Amino acid sequence: MRYTDVEVMKNDLKKEMIRLGLQKNASKTEYNKRYNKEIAPSATGVMKRTGMKWQELMAEFGFSKKKHANGKHAVGISRKHRKWDEADKREVIAKSLLCMHKYRPAVLNEFRKLARKEVGSGINTMSQHGITWSLLYRLYYEKYGEFLNPNNSINFYIMENAKLLKAAKRFINDNGIKTQQEYTQKRQETNDEVPSFYTLHKLLDEQELWVLFNIREV
Repeated sequence: MRYTDVEVMKNDLKKEMIRLGLQKNASKTEYNKRYNKEIAPSATGVMKRTGMKWQELMAEFGFSKKKHANGKHAVGISRKHRKWDEADKREVIAKSLLCMHKYRPAVLNEFRKLARKEVGSGINTMSQHGITWSLLYRLYYEKYGEFLNPNNSINFYIMENAKLLKAAKRFINDNGIKTQQEYTQKRQETNDEVPSFYTLHKLLDEQELWVLFNIREV
């Protein structure tokens, strides 16, 4: 299949991994053997278009590698780290955005070279905790009002949804909302013109929704 939108490409990869039941055995070799070429992209194609390693893609999806008999993960798949709380994530996101503003990395590979020194955490570890390049790229636009890569195919998508997400973020912050239920109830009570949670769920993945509801400022 040919893709013009890299996010659609990644989403099709994720859906095909789920269809094949590979969430707990995120093997690139197994995927390449079994994936349906009519409905999903190749592993190599996704890595080439995104500039991400297979491990990073799987970490972003929340998938894991099957353990060996000794209980250890296969080489190349990141191991379990201390769970980051809201303060940890806020700090990493803030440092990442400052780093991006200072050095202006246009693609993931450029940011990868900066992250460990400037942010204090490698991109693989960040991805394990839901802080992906795609998320940072969108948050950068929301904070600074510009794109680091003017040729990125997802720019228009981000720009189109920016007003909706900004309104939702303001509504969440102003009302101290923490959950989907609170958001839906308060929206019904106030009749504010903000997007429904259903709309937000279509625009954002699970980690981005977490950031929307839990990271007040970046």
